[in-house]
Amino acid sequence: MREEMQELGACLNLGEGGAFSVLRHFRWDRHAAQEAWFSDEGRVREAVGLLMVPAASSSLPVDASETCGICFGDLGPNRCAAPCGHAYCRECYSQFLVTAIEGGASCLDLRCPHPDCAMLVPLAFFSELLPEREHKRYERFGLCSYVDDNRLTTWCPAPGCANVAELSEMPSETGATEVKCKCGHVFCFTCQEEGHRPADCEMVRRWKIKNSAESENMNWIMANSKPCPSCKRPIEKNQGCMHMQCSVCGHNFCWLCGRPWSEHGEGTGGYYACNRYEAEKKAGKRDAELARRDTAKGSLERYMHYYERYSFNGDAAERGKKELENIEETLQALSDLTQTPTSQLRFVPDAWLQVIACSRTLKWTYAYGYYHFGVASGKKKEFFEFLQGEAEKNLLRLRDLLERDLKEFLEEEGAGSFEQLQSTMTQITQVTKEFFEKLAGELELGLAGLTDRYTNSFEPDCSLPL
Repeated sequence: MREEMQELGACLNLGEGGAFSVLRHFRWDRHAAQEAWFSDEGRVREAVGLLMVPAASSSLPVDASETCGICFGDLGPNRCAAPCGHAYCRECYSQFLVTAIEGGASCLDLRCPHPDCAMLVPLAFFSELLPEREHKRYERFGLCSYVDDNRLTTWCPAPGCANVAELSEMPSETGATEVKCKCGHVFCFTCQEEGHRPADCEMVRRWKIKNSAESENMNWIMANSKPCPSCKRPIEKNQGCMHMQCSVCGHNFCWLCGRPWSEHGEGTGGYYACNRYEAEKKAGKRDAELARRDTAKGSLERYMHYYERYSFNGDAAERGKKELENIEETLQALSDLTQTPTSQLRFVPDAWLQVIACSRTLKWTYAYGYYHFGVASGKKKEFFEFLQGEAEKNLLRLRDLLERDLKEFLEEEGAGSFEQLQSTMTQITQVTKEFFEKLAGELELGLAGLTDRYTNSFEPDCSLPL
């Protein structure tokens, strides 16, 4: 942050304080600030709160009879005046700054105490007049401004993490830009959600709303219940008889046609059928109701297909994280058994990290599939599902090595070749990583390159290590 301030200050002949204010105004985009400054310096100064004349020439001579504009006491040697010339005593100016600090980050745009002055309080005043505690808070506000307002920086959203991520170029407005923090958390720079390749940020937003909204509850209610003809409360049929009694209002009615049960008997079909309903159905009077229920049921089934698999892979990623948290015990046991330093056993946690990353990617392919492909099937959708299946096979093979082969090796006290186990796990970890990276990249491009070559033959790309 200070480097940015120093470089702009030297370029525009401003001190660090003036450069700080100009950079904040332009969201820490130094090139935009320079362009606007040289295009219309006066306009930028007015917007930021900087005087046109140098500070030294704008200061007024000290007048022994001057009074403070806040406490109305004599200024004398305690005179403190900004470049605009409005003078106050040091105690009042200091208290003015302390009060501004207590008000939060708005103190970064603090203007002169004079009611008719729009000049920005110089940065040097905060370091000279504030107590140490308040000055540290002011510096923290400045640092937060650099991170929050800068389009190339962001805080890591993991709980308790204070790290900052910085991009070397502007992120895409729609695509996902994944960042892995030093704390291990993987997140999207653009939307701050967890890493979600290949789904874009808009898909993630819609998917999370759908998962938390009442829309799927209503789909379930429409598909599995009917409203009571009397009180309109939804009722689920949980037994075979068509005779329904509402538990809320006590109304007795027929499940099929909705008429009062008193009108039903042997002549209308009895307990297990309804002749009136069947007659209305043949006449087409029930078509709209049946279509509405079929649509709701189809929508619910499609959503549940994608959501169950999304949730399963999300749980798999969480289980991988728990295994990684307890990896030291496994590494120590493996080290004792093979007489290998734990520093040379990194291939095991690396494999678990890959399982976590691949489970997360596979999880978001289901949100991607839900929004990217319609209800109707097609070659592109079939090819997408084929690739999903291949991804699951790769991931399962790596997970089996960790959960089955490694466990058996430890339980059987070194039965088999450790070198073979290490070589196989290292190779499959790399193969799986390359496959998932290629898969995520191709899905982000809409499978444009792959489907042209393989939707007819349905053969996997040889460049995808399967």
